[in-house]
Amino acid sequence: MNIKSTILLLTLFISPIVAAKDGTQSELRVRYKCYLNLSNDSVVVHHFVSDKNKRQEFEKSLSSRVVFAADGITSWQIKDIYECVPAKQVFANKKARELEAKTPF
Repeated sequence: MNIKSTILLLTLFISPIVAAKDGTQSELRVRYKCYLNLSNDSVVVHHFVSDKNKRQEFEKSLSSRVVFAADGITSWQIKDIYECVPAKQVFANKKARELEAKTPF
């Protein structure tokens, strides 16, 4: 058996294992969107990903996080968390819904 055949067989064997593992991990992660006030006094809707079983810990940890600007360099501390919901859920806060409609994602 030559090297190309060996690599092909290994790839075919390993691919389903990797795919199964990725599927399991994605079920344990949840996307959230949060309506936030930042340290520069701007109000934004920002998306996050967290473990499904750690929502309370996630929300508590937000106040110690920063949000990066579009340039990827500038960052602002999260000052206030007004509302966080799963990404597919609608915000209860009217201002959050209006801002989300204007925000490109």
